[in-house]
Amino acid sequence: MARLRRRVRGVTLIEVMVVVGIVAILAMMAAPNFRAMIERNQINSAANELMMGLQLARSEAIRLNSTVTLCRSANGTACGSPAGWESGWIVFHDRNGDGSVTPAQAGPPAVAADAVLRTWGALGPRLTLRGSADVAQRVSFNARGQARDTGHLIVCNNNQLEQARAIIVTLSRPRLATDSNADRIPENDAGANFTTCTP
Repeated sequence: MARLRRRVRGVTLIEVMVVVGIVAILAMMAAPNFRAMIERNQINSAANELMMGLQLARSEAIRLNSTVTLCRSANGTACGSPAGWESGWIVFHDRNGDGSVTPAQAGPPAVAADAVLRTWGALGPRLTLRGSADVAQRVSFNARGQARDTGHLIVCNNNQLEQARAIIVTLSRPRLATDSNADRIPENDAGANFTTCTP
């Protein structure tokens, strides 16, 4: 009687090692691209969060018919930070228009406290967010939604301009800077590239 042979299917150890080697090589090639993508997303997220803060301050100034200020803040309750904007920022109803969070005063005359409307925490450790001279500490909007302080704020990763995002604060409204020449460096109002991450 003839015996039927069954064919055993499977993979050899050599085949498994070849596949693992190919996957490892592909992963090493893709890792720098993933890191660059993550860094680009962190920069975009930080710029969008700051833009949201500026838009909130402007809209609240119009709604409250009063001055509203966005300032850098490390503690989330008062303006000021030993570092730049990357340590966080707040939006507050600046009742007396002095650019700082003022506590209530009994008077006479009695003065209501400035109300913090929203806070943002610190950015990632490699990100810097700095402003030009007029917006280095704060940006205030009057009751008509006009910025009292104009300039630009720039978000960089590891102080590199490539992939940076900039926000230009004008009298009428803030806007994200563009990169019309596709060199991955944002441009100012004059159409020239920003030249530093620390204006």
